Amino acid sequence: MSSRKENSNRIADLFDKHPVIVKAVGIMPVVWSIIYAVFNLFMSITHKSYWFLSIGAWFLIIGILKIYVRKGRNDVPGRKLKTAGLGILFLAIILSGIVCIGIAEGHNPVRHMIIMIAIAAYAFTALTAAVIRSIKAHKRRDDILLIERNISLMSAVGGLLSLERGMLGTFGDPTDRFTLIMEITTGAGAFLFIALVGLSLLLKKPYDSQPDGHC
Repeated sequence: MSSRKENSNRIADLFDKHPVIVKAVGIMPVVWSIIYAVFNLFMSITHKSYWFLSIGAWFLIIGILKIYVRKGRNDVPGRKLKTAGLGILFLAIILSGIVCIGIAEGHNPVRHMIIMIAIAAYAFTALTAAVIRSIKAHKRRDDILLIERNISLMSAVGGLLSLERGMLGTFGDPTDRFTLIMEITTGAGAFLFIALVGLSLLLKKPYDSQPDGHC
């Protein structure tokens, strides 16, 4: 137990002495989202796909939302929760439209193996980040960590949807009934999940305004 505490103190000291490391670690999720957004926008040009264009714009908005959260650490308690909640609800509605575009487009190209590896890498990295941020948000009473957790969950869901569509296009038949059912089911599930995530922020009482001893 003491050795674990010593290791935690060493890490804290390292971050205190090297604030650049803290900034680099904090900015990585933003950079990763923007890179993945640019990747999808590039794919929209090469494959002439509105789905790639819309999902790329979606991840770009997520990157901008992450920047807003990091810049809004000194906002009035509750304002950042409401703003982030509304932003996530807006993105949930956009995601439902993206799913409809993918179904209506009827064009789900086969991806090169390297492209599939890149999509899978983002999906599992986003999922890992969401798990880590969920653990941190559970241990610490902080509005920003709560918002970052919910945005990470949203990024993970979007990444998994992108991975699913890539796998269906590469290994399945876009006109198959099973593919259509999968896209409708997972799309509806993703919309409901992200909408609930946004609503949870709108209804959440800010930690900053809660007295000690209350959750």
